[in-house]
Amino acid sequence: MLSRKFIRIWLILLTIAAVALFIGSCSSKTKPDGPDVVNYPPKIEIVNIPPNNSHFTTNPLIYWFGTDVDGKVVTYEYAVVPAALLVASQVDTSSDTLILAYAGDSANIRRPSADRDCKPESCWQRIDVAPGTNPNKQYIRLYADKDPSISIVQYFFVRAVDNDSARSEIDYRLYSRSNHPPETVIKTVPDSTGYYDLKDTSTTYKGIYFEWKGTDKIDYPNDNDDPTFEYV
Repeated sequence: MLSRKFIRIWLILLTIAAVALFIGSCSSKTKPDGPDVVNYPPKIEIVNIPPNNSHFTTNPLIYWFGTDVDGKVVTYEYAVVPAALLVASQVDTSSDTLILAYAGDSANIRRPSADRDCKPESCWQRIDVAPGTNPNKQYIRLYADKDPSISIVQYFFVRAVDNDSARSEIDYRLYSRSNHPPETVIKTVPDSTGYYDLKDTSTTYKGIYFEWKGTDKIDYPNDNDDPTFEYV
């Protein structure tokens, strides 16, 4: 009887010891083997199409190339900033480092937000990447003055965002653009009997009817998106 009790006691003690060892092996002080996983940010490069310092009279198709070695690119962000804004901020535009520092400062170009006015010179524009695609070119709307004789020099900045929200270094090019007037045609056929020109309209006199059409296929390629009109 004594030997059986002794064996039972030893079995209980061995069980307790095994449980203690298991709990100790699972303690928070024990770290898994190997280094911590580090997320590498994506990389981006603007292909020299179009070349740096190019001048346009239309919105250019700009090419870039983005990669991510440990994940995938999910978004591209770009900004278009007139060079005059950098000069006004006393940025030395002969220095690549200072130009990129301006673009990387969220006080100058902030991340897009649904509750804020997001203009290309002060807010990053988003191009989301659909599954199975990697858009590496985009028509970018550059700034242009109303006066076709004036050319606006501006910077195009772009960066990539991966699936862990890491952002690449910023790449940029310097471009310029001037405007061109749209084509406007009056479509109303003159009445051979002439028109009555009264000082004001009334229930019987509705005024003189005019129909016109303006097109700007370069800036407004969609026929349903017409430019604004002014008349005198």
